[in-house]
Amino acid sequence: MIIKDIPGYEGLYSATDDGRIWSHKRKKYLTAKIEKGYYRVSLTKDGKIKRYQVYHLVAMAFIPNTDGLTEISHKNGNRLDNSINNLVWVDITQKRKGSRRGKHNHITKPVYCVELDKTFNSIKEAAAELKLKDPNIIRVCQGKLKQT
Repeated sequence: MIIKDIPGYEGLYSATDDGRIWSHKRKKYLTAKIEKGYYRVSLTKDGKIKRYQVYHLVAMAFIPNTDGLTEISHKNGNRLDNSINNLVWVDITQKRKGSRRGKHNHITKPVYCVELDKTFNSIKEAAAELKLKDPNIIRVCQGKLKQT
């Protein structure tokens, strides 16, 4: 494992090549929370707390941005894979093209319908066939609704 200081937080926080954030003060890895499909952490410096997406911190620490690009993309489309081999600097046009192709969307997972004893390839497929709304199926999968 390789570990490098995060620019602007030298001596306080470091990023690892496998996509984790280390706190030098606490001497442990920060617990990242998933928000809007990305891992996020809070970093503190001079008494000020700032929230970051983990992949930004990893890219800033490890991947040189010699062309002055503004965006970071996940090569395999998995927003939770923040290893340096999966990150690349891109411009906004490249990032938008990837999003339209579905490359950067959430990974689809099978959805099982108990009443029909049928497995669908994705939430979208289940919603279309069952004539339901995607968010309701998502809420059931998250345990926020019992059924839809």
